[in-house]
Amino acid sequence: GMVNRRHLITILCLIGVVGTILYNTDQTFRDRAHSIFSEDYRSNEEREKLWEANIEMFREHPLIGVGVVQNEPLSNSYYEKLGITGGMAGHAHNNYFEFLATTGLIGFLCYLFIMGFFLIKSFRLYKALPKEDLWSRVIVLAAIGAQVTFHLGGFTQSNFNDFKVQHQLFFWFAIILFLSHSLKIQITNKSLKPV
Repeated sequence: GMVNRRHLITILCLIGVVGTILYNTDQTFRDRAHSIFSEDYRSNEEREKLWEANIEMFREHPLIGVGVVQNEPLSNSYYEKLGITGGMAGHAHNNYFEFLATTGLIGFLCYLFIMGFFLIKSFRLYKALPKEDLWSRVIVLAAIGAQVTFHLGGFTQSNFNDFKVQHQLFFWFAIILFLSHSLKIQITNKSLKPV
């Protein structure tokens, strides 16, 4: 309860202080922070063009999409169709538009179901773990943090297509499944020692 809230407030304050120091002392950090909301920043413009093309792919192929990785070679033809000039060819730079364009509504809903399943399972596991089991709680919090970071990053980058990121995500999924299974064994078989 109260201890956890205090830790959360302390962590948020530390992030705020470090962010403020970096913003005021590091020009690169400051430029990057400004670029997030800048409409004339080239990277943001490119993303908007890709998003528009990928949304159009989804509109034309709503159920099953254009096919996995097929949105990249199709980008230029969709730019022509939409009257977009100077757009770069590539993936959608957004997990959600990527799945909608390449796998349609069916694939997109499957993706959301799997991601939602593990996120909910992680939160339930954290609540179910005994307060004394500090290491397991820390590991589950790390898994939750990794998933939340992945999902937030997925708004501006198709990070599910990055195999290094994907393998990390699957690693955390495996940890959650292992700890969930171990906790069930612990609950159902009193003779087993706590995880």
